[in-house]
Amino acid sequence: MKKYAIVLILISKLKTKEAYMKNMYRGFVVAIALLFFILNGQALLAISGAQEVSELKDIVVQKTGTELQVNVKIQGKFSFEIFELQKPNRLIVDFSSIEKISSEPTIQINDFGVLSVRAGQFQPKVARLVFDLDEKTPLHRISQVEDGLKIIFWHEEAAAQAEPPAAVEEAKKEEPAPQAIMAEVKEPEKKETLKEATKKEEAREKIEQPKKDVMEGLEEEGKSFFIKVGGGVGLPLSPTTSIQKDLSLYGETGALKQSYKLGTGLLVDLNFGKYIGFGLNYLQVGLGFEYYDFKNTETVEMSLPHPFIPNSPRTVSFTGDLKNKLYNFYLYGLYPLVGADKYSIGVGPVIGFASGKYSSLADFSLEENAPFGSADVAITSKTYTEDSISSIWFGGMASLEYLISPNIALNLDCRVILLSPNIKNLAANAKFSQAQFVLGIKYNF
Repeated sequence: MKKYAIVLILISKLKTKEAYMKNMYRGFVVAIALLFFILNGQALLAISGAQEVSELKDIVVQKTGTELQVNVKIQGKFSFEIFELQKPNRLIVDFSSIEKISSEPTIQINDFGVLSVRAGQFQPKVARLVFDLDEKTPLHRISQVEDGLKIIFWHEEAAAQAEPPAAVEEAKKEEPAPQAIMAEVKEPEKKETLKEATKKEEAREKIEQPKKDVMEGLEEEGKSFFIKVGGGVGLPLSPTTSIQKDLSLYGETGALKQSYKLGTGLLVDLNFGKYIGFGLNYLQVGLGFEYYDFKNTETVEMSLPHPFIPNSPRTVSFTGDLKNKLYNFYLYGLYPLVGADKYSIGVGPVIGFASGKYSSLADFSLEENAPFGSADVAITSKTYTEDSISSIWFGGMASLEYLISPNIALNLDCRVILLSPNIKNLAANAKFSQAQFVLGIKYNF
């Protein structure tokens, strides 16, 4: 019995030990799995963090006897795009996927045809590097390296006069390795963004470009010719034309006064023209046609002698509205007084020729009834005549232009014209001087 008891005790202990080993094994596996996931999670976080942010860390400038090396140190993935601008000469390098810039914003160089290099955040994920170049633009070569980008500048003459390769290698052995040259640039009180600097440079280019370059730039922008169409109003400056005549009646002399007040009129305007070089800028020279529909308010006042009582004049008056039409043909020139990216203001002279018809009172009939007071006089009929208008006029013009697209702009033209055509029936000059405001669309082509 004792033997059996001992055997049973040993078997139970073995089972307990086996269960304990199994539990330890399971715990070990779980611990290994947790450690694996933690380490991999940290690695993934580190990789994703590195992918999220790319940084332009530094710009290192090195000079040798024949060339200038600019090493752009970049951490993380990036792509780049290169283009050149002129007047002033610049080499532009845009780096995509760069969200942070730690380098100096400006480094002065003044050697090998490179004046300076500027770095700035052009767009949220685009860093821009601008090399300001001398008038004599140097040659350059760009290559992507492990830690960023290498840009080499050199003058063609210097390269041609350089020593043979063997001599260069000997010189390199004797001379110490070139050190990175970084110019100390005083931090400005207010940093100018690269976008603002580009706008200023483009504005300066428009002013400083010679005649040929201005016209070439306009042609590149599609601005050789233009056409404008619009509508507006004409506001009279001195609206009333008045004449006075003697009126003989009943053996006495009375008076007849005619007044014609020019009202606000509507107009339709069409003009086309061309951009012409003028000194360091350009002129807009155009030919226009305008249809002007206006109204004259007629007022006739009479002092009529009495048929029976001497020196007892009666006052009679009447009014009416007369519609007239006018056609204007004009020539103008505009010089850009103010200019920007989206808008410009031009001013200049304008000369035109007006043609149309003008209605005025030629004759009338009246009827009198007892007791022959002013209220007893009635106008029974009126006869009007139309005089032809043909007159040259002069004036000035201002034009405000707002660019919607490279070829389409909103346009507000303001013209002041001095026009006084002769009216045969009135034996006087009509006062047609006015200010015109025309809102329209301009198309450049």
